Amino acid sequence: MVTATAAAAGVLTFLQLDFVVNLARLLFGTRGNLASALLVLGAASAVAAVAAPRVCAGLGGWLRHLPVADCARYDSLRRAS
Repeated sequence: MVTATAAAAGVLTFLQLDFVVNLARLLFGTRGNLASALLVLGAASAVAAVAAPRVCAGLGGWLRHLPVADCARYDSLRRAS
């Protein structure tokens, strides 16, 4: 999923703004509605739910060896959740 997202973002940086606007109109119509907003929200939530176990598992691994005080690490984790 990361590779596909990075590739899409890379391609979109080289395209003109008109292409991005036309693509958004093609996907969501000229006027956004609740259904399209819920579709994007659902997709984002699903990706976050799939990624959460991997991200949280990584916090106990190589990240622990970094020279950061424990209180700073735990404070940033508490603010993020």
